[in-house]
Amino acid sequence: MGYLNRLQERILEGIIDLSKIYDRPVKSDEVASYLGIHPGSVRNAISALKVLGLIESRRGPVTDL
Repeated sequence: MGYLNRLQERILEGIIDLSKIYDRPVKSDEVASYLGIHPGSVRNAISALKVLGLIESRRGPVTDL
């Protein structure tokens, strides 16, 4: 991907993997658990990925879209 650091790449890959498995948007805590990393690290990376336009995020419970 080039412009992402390795942690951001891992988190993006984890988000993609889990969203395919669950067939729904995923929570940052689920991504953290899946990857075995601190939830704060996931939230920080999600902020960066959002700024880059690679993902969308929302606060609150996951609901059916």
